[in-house]
Amino acid sequence: MNSKKPFQFGFLSNFSKIETRIFLTFCSGCILLVLLLGAFLFYYQKKNTENAAIQNVKTVTEQMLALRVYYSDNLVDKALHEGTEVTYKYKSVPKSIPLPATIVKEFGEHLSQRFEGIRVELYSNYPFPNRKKKEGLDDFQKEALVKLQENPNLPYYVFRDIDSSPYIRYALPDRMQASCVACHNSHPESPKKDWKVGDVRGILEVSMPVKKTESGADLILFSTIVMLIGLGTIFIVNHTRNKENEKVILELNASLEKLAAIGRLAAGITHELNTPLGAISSSSRSLSDVVNQELKNIPSFLTDLSREDVERFTKLLDESLKHISESPILSNRTIRKELELKLKNENIPNPEEIAGTATDLGLHNLGDSLIPLLRSEKNREILEAITSFVTVVRVGQIISIATDKATRVTEALKNYLRPAVEVEDGKAKIRAIDVRKEIENILILYHGKLRYDVEVVKNYKTDKQCLGEADKLNQVWINLLNNALQSMNYKGKIEIETEEVDSWIVVSWSDSGNGIPEEIRNRIFDPFFTTKKHGEGMGLGLDICKKIVENFEGKIEFHCAPGRTTFSVWLKTA
Repeated sequence: MNSKKPFQFGFLSNFSKIETRIFLTFCSGCILLVLLLGAFLFYYQKKNTENAAIQNVKTVTEQMLALRVYYSDNLVDKALHEGTEVTYKYKSVPKSIPLPATIVKEFGEHLSQRFEGIRVELYSNYPFPNRKKKEGLDDFQKEALVKLQENPNLPYYVFRDIDSSPYIRYALPDRMQASCVACHNSHPESPKKDWKVGDVRGILEVSMPVKKTESGADLILFSTIVMLIGLGTIFIVNHTRNKENEKVILELNASLEKLAAIGRLAAGITHELNTPLGAISSSSRSLSDVVNQELKNIPSFLTDLSREDVERFTKLLDESLKHISESPILSNRTIRKELELKLKNENIPNPEEIAGTATDLGLHNLGDSLIPLLRSEKNREILEAITSFVTVVRVGQIISIATDKATRVTEALKNYLRPAVEVEDGKAKIRAIDVRKEIENILILYHGKLRYDVEVVKNYKTDKQCLGEADKLNQVWINLLNNALQSMNYKGKIEIETEEVDSWIVVSWSDSGNGIPEEIRNRIFDPFFTTKKHGEGMGLGLDICKKIVENFEGKIEFHCAPGRTTFSVWLKTA
């Protein structure tokens, strides 16, 4: 402290020696400069703040419009082709998903609740009856409809005070997409039925407080004033205000990052829906083929059977239905070979074909009593008829499982936009999960990819349940299964093992693929890191798996050896 006093006194002494006239001229010049800079500051700050506000609200509005377009083109169109209802009453209508406008409306309400001052509105000259505004449109909304109808390529916005606070109201045209035209033109409640692609069907408006978009330019100008007039105290003010402004900018960046996550989520939802919807589509075709080509011949076939063969048919069908939940792709190859050898020794014709069909149907569980049931000249026809019955039941199960999966995915999207997670002590409530049951369901859904060139070996060493959320853990299992299949190029062996280690349930997935190169092993859990070909993934899978598992206070680890890679997921015992 004492070392600074000579400088202060010396400065004041020298300053006092300046002639009064020069000092007054200097002070007058400084005052004039301050006034000029103040006027410039007001103008520059106003323009800079407005430009920043326009840019930020434009980003939010365009991302919301992009979300609606993506949802319409990729989810709604797919759902309609598969027979899923799209309605604003989705909360009360089973097996349905929300309309695109409903998604935007509810997400706008979600933003309004999470971020103070943000408002989102959809309106049109041709609203559906349930969306008519009781209070009508205000002057800005009417003007926006006129302006954007005339020129949909230019946004329409104004700066106005709302509740004594400055706001920007920003409007973009909501244009008719190809996936929406048919629905709007055919819907009985539609007020306009001659829409064309590209027509402006309405307006998406976002309002944001201008104060949340300050640019910090005033701080730079204040710093310039400080340097010119030599008032050191302004440096302190500048420093303080700079810190406050940085906090506002960081909050805005965080908000925009959350909006960007919506876009990434939409892509993930499309990927998650493709598997169950594809399963429903292919299963429906399979069911139709079986009914049209095979089941219609069953009555005449049964009539032609002898009494003994009818008894054989009944016993074999009963045994097959007992094992209906077992996927035929998982029958052990060793069991097939043993049954084939036994059939050869018993001089039963076509032993290889009969053994393959019998093990697929679970008939090997009959043991020695199976051979007498196969001693028939029509054993092949009997097994084919049983296969038709079993196929119908299995396909029905696949459709049921896939439908439930698609429903859970749409529920996940709804919960993401409006979280409805049951919480306890500030954390999401987790439940006991039957890992074995969930994995079996996933293997049935992946029947087509596993059947021919992939051997799946299951080793369930424990029936105990783990703690977590089924849907989120299924994301982990599906990702690990996909990685294993891609690593093996869909040819090889996958081993699934569950075991209890102390107070943990350990679920391990092993594959016979090429493994993970040593030089990248420390990066595989990094977001956006991937070695896959374009279109196979963005490098988010393992990063998401790690976050999900750690959220349940578990861990995920891997071990590599030549021809064998194992991922182990550790979860707490229920």
